[in-house]
Amino acid sequence: MNGDQSKDWGELYQSVLEQVYIPSTSSEDLSGETVTVRDMLVNLEDVYSEIREKGIKPRIISIFADVVRKTDKNSILINRDSALFIVARRIEFDIDSSIILDYREGGIGKLVIYAHEFQSNIKVKGVFPGNKPDTLELITPKKKGIVVSSSEGRLSIEDLDKYYEDGFEYGKPLRMNIVSIFQFATVLFYSSPDIAQSMLEWICNITSGSKAAVDLNIKSSALLVNLRMSMSPVTFVPYLDKDVYADSFDSFICSASSYETQYQRYSDEKLSFDDRKSAAQNMLDNYKDICKYNKQLIVQADSNYRMAQGSEIQARSTLNIQQYKVKQAGISFEYESKKWERDQIIKAVFSMAAALVEFSAAIALMMVGDEAAAAGAAGAVKNGIAAADDAAKVADKVKELSAFAKAMENLSKSMNNLEKLAKFLKTTYETIDKIITAAKKISSADENISVEIPDTDSISTEADWDAFLVDAELFMKPAIDDGIPGALEYKAEIDKLAIYGKAYMATQIAVVKAGQELARLILQKEVDQSQELRLKEYVDKLLNQIKKDDEIMQAFFERELNVKCWIFIAVQNYAGAYRYWGLRDSRITLSIVKPVEKLEEDMGIITQEYSEVLESFNPPPQDFRGIVVTISDVEQSNFHNVVQNLKKNRSATIPISPDAAEFNGLDRVRLTRVRVWLIGVVASKNNPVYIEITTSGIYYDRLREENFEFSSASLRRVFKYNGIVGNESSIIIEGEVEERSKYKYFQPTPFTQWTISVPEAYNQGVDLSTLEAIQIEYAGNVIAH
Repeated sequence: MNGDQSKDWGELYQSVLEQVYIPSTSSEDLSGETVTVRDMLVNLEDVYSEIREKGIKPRIISIFADVVRKTDKNSILINRDSALFIVARRIEFDIDSSIILDYREGGIGKLVIYAHEFQSNIKVKGVFPGNKPDTLELITPKKKGIVVSSSEGRLSIEDLDKYYEDGFEYGKPLRMNIVSIFQFATVLFYSSPDIAQSMLEWICNITSGSKAAVDLNIKSSALLVNLRMSMSPVTFVPYLDKDVYADSFDSFICSASSYETQYQRYSDEKLSFDDRKSAAQNMLDNYKDICKYNKQLIVQADSNYRMAQGSEIQARSTLNIQQYKVKQAGISFEYESKKWERDQIIKAVFSMAAALVEFSAAIALMMVGDEAAAAGAAGAVKNGIAAADDAAKVADKVKELSAFAKAMENLSKSMNNLEKLAKFLKTTYETIDKIITAAKKISSADENISVEIPDTDSISTEADWDAFLVDAELFMKPAIDDGIPGALEYKAEIDKLAIYGKAYMATQIAVVKAGQELARLILQKEVDQSQELRLKEYVDKLLNQIKKDDEIMQAFFERELNVKCWIFIAVQNYAGAYRYWGLRDSRITLSIVKPVEKLEEDMGIITQEYSEVLESFNPPPQDFRGIVVTISDVEQSNFHNVVQNLKKNRSATIPISPDAAEFNGLDRVRLTRVRVWLIGVVASKNNPVYIEITTSGIYYDRLREENFEFSSASLRRVFKYNGIVGNESSIIIEGEVEERSKYKYFQPTPFTQWTISVPEAYNQGVDLSTLEAIQIEYAGNVIAH
């Protein structure tokens, strides 16, 4: 959210509370020398007005809020030995208002502000004996906060990089305010993601470096990562059947219903003491049973995370190989481009060619973790921009070069966008691993984790790579048309780099999505264990009445949110499985805070929409077999050099696109069998051919001209035969995909990157030198147009 934006915060908070009853969001203590006010929205003029009405003269005024406002033009006066202490995500001051620090009689008056954003600068005046007033304007703190005090007759500003550790202890107003902000962010996650993001960023920032607030830091970091990744079009598909998640969903609803009922009973002050105490005890007992489901989810989330990591490793390996090929092809093209004369633009052309060569190799290395390559990519972008600027200057004088100069400008922008995206994904990928590690060690952590959660406007890997390809093609076209040696080969390698780059970035997104889910589940388990004794002691000590206890109310409500969060995770997994199966979104609206009655309605939707999607398949899916993709070394295609690579390296990667001619007119293509035949290679009973088949874990599909992208497990299969190519009687190991009814594994699409390996250890007598072509034979089911 931008610093100059303002809104009706009171109306927003009220709308949230009408959806969900969030307890203990405010408190105040106006007693003599200290005043403490905690709320989501605090108007400073109201606080000072109440102080005047009570006739008190506090030395310290402490404000803890999500938003602090001062809407009138009156100044706030801080006397010689008093202090105003503000801790808030956002501060909004009237531009004509000011804060005055009065040092005319000496003193140590202070203004202390911890904040994430200011709507506008805050004017501060210092009044000193015998001197002119000292005036300054405060801007949003560069670190966590700032303190304004006096030094040698002038105002002094000091940056604060840490909050007081004891302020994060249970029951303290700051911790309670942060918990409330987190709970509001949870509700606003889908309806107002910009505000939820600002809230989570504030919590991450203020709690970083604190041992007492490590739980708040980790869960806000994990939810913030989830929010950032929700912008990605990649759907993560858990490697289990949709029915598994529907069953889990049903179990969670029963438990959530019981806990929600008991929480409402405990909150009802009209009920008797015995009834409310019984409800509190029931919540403790009920939550223990619910935690069993959490353990099941952790096991599945850990499996999802490891599955996503496996796909990332596979995609990283393929990208590494391709970056080497791009580099080699680029060296040849860069050398030949020196001879490419185009009048006055020659220098700019060569500079851009060199920048493109450097960038194409560096971006791949940077994505897979090469620290040195990051500087290379950034340098290439800088050189590309400079080359484009040079070309633009020439084009102003030579009109026929203007289109070419524009192509160079667009290419430099595409390179810049890709570099930013690669940085974002690399940093976020590393962050989620830190979060998971910290969540597992929270009970023994000596200090908080240090994570960086970068911001980005969008995570459209497909669009950014496509734009880079289009712009690179326009730039390379004159060189290809002029027959510059190496240009065509280099363009082909860039095309493949984009394919593998897209796939790798998509696997990074999938790892982050699965990882933040795992981190949240682990953290909740650890925090629940630490809270258990505190809540049990509270219930055991209840005597004749239940006093209002904001901290305990928050804790019980937080547990209700945990249960809803577990349901949310189950629904997210279901939605991913359903989207893959039906190629459309589930009608269930994702929300972390739905009441149980709405969740029960969702259960009905699950039953209905499977019937609906079956009816929507018109015509229905049909079985197919015998679709064969033949790969030979054809120039100007994604299959260029594939056969040679398999001969030389005993391994090759083959990208199959939804545009492949073999699948024209076919939608929702799902595989039950994959076979790979090596044409020209002799296979016999004594020397059978043993082939390992692997996918990248990124799958594409389509339905009625709508395209879909999914991330799931990297498929691993073996196909072995000992006779004539295509002869079923020669098959020893069939490349079948297990039946869903048996193992509940999903069926992959053919539209992915297939890696074919012929390991020497299992092919001792097999001679690959005679290899002429590769045939991939598919069988499965499909919707025909």
